[in-house]
Amino acid sequence: MKAAFLPPALVLAATAGLWATQPPPTEGLGKVPPFTLTDQHGRPLSRADLDGHPWVADFIFTSCGGQCPVLTDAMKELDSRLKRSDARLVSISVDPEHDTPAVLAEYARVKGASERWAFLTGEHAVISSLVFDGFHLPFQKNEGAPPGDLVTHTARLVLVDRTGEIRGYYEGVKLENPSLRDDAELDRLDHNLRAMGNGSKLPLLNAALNATSACFLLLGFFFIKLRWVRAHATSMIAALLVSSVFLGFYLYYHALYAAKPFAGEGFPKAAYLAVLISHVLLAVPTVVLALGTASLGLRGKIDRHIPWARFTFPIWLYVSTSGVAVYALLYEVHGR
Repeated sequence: MKAAFLPPALVLAATAGLWATQPPPTEGLGKVPPFTLTDQHGRPLSRADLDGHPWVADFIFTSCGGQCPVLTDAMKELDSRLKRSDARLVSISVDPEHDTPAVLAEYARVKGASERWAFLTGEHAVISSLVFDGFHLPFQKNEGAPPGDLVTHTARLVLVDRTGEIRGYYEGVKLENPSLRDDAELDRLDHNLRAMGNGSKLPLLNAALNATSACFLLLGFFFIKLRWVRAHATSMIAALLVSSVFLGFYLYYHALYAAKPFAGEGFPKAAYLAVLISHVLLAVPTVVLALGTASLGLRGKIDRHIPWARFTFPIWLYVSTSGVAVYALLYEVHGR
């Protein structure tokens, strides 16, 4: 039975080693400064109004003949995906002289924008400062150019967290073909945005539930070694209940949120995939094994319960501990 502790111990040791060798977090990307602009309804909207919500910003103008329609299409896709999120979308016009609230309101109507999506305009100097100094992005007005080419600007989408900190830049169009939306970048943005939304604590909660289940399993193991049968039964039932709660939250999270891609390469990715695949493959039979073993014990069929338990315990313990390792590798070692 001592060999049952070897796989979980190796997995946790390897995870701890990878965690310890990671470089320190990179510096932040800066905080969006306070601003107040006017939305498509003629109402003021400030950064303070967005605080408390994760949000995505893009930079467009309504007469744009290039990448703006593609960017707006990307934002519309996000708008349709985020119905259960508290996230906000903000499109800032880089041609505010033309893009009045009335023009932006019609543009929003044609694009089918929801109420979570604001189109902002204001004084040119304010927007110029916000784009350059706040979002650290370029744009240039081309005097005398046709209306569709009046402004040269970025095609990036910017993810901002609940406190106004910039969390990432994402290409809204394909670099090799600006007429096409970059769906891979959009999926990455979507996941990271959702992770800051209503479900942001669920992966950590699920890891905590896995860890709690593992603790109850270990307690149950030591109690039965001491012949404390009642304490053993209580611990194992507790482990079963905690694992059941985990399964419910796990299914709920993956029903609402896209799978988070692993950001590392090389050995860290190989280690992550090895843990993940073994965890998933063993998790399914663990449900049957745990229920069957518990049922035999509760019905007093100890002669059958013991061999089942000897087989179930190491698999169940591995699944619980590897669940913690999957979380650590995905969200802590390579969380960005």
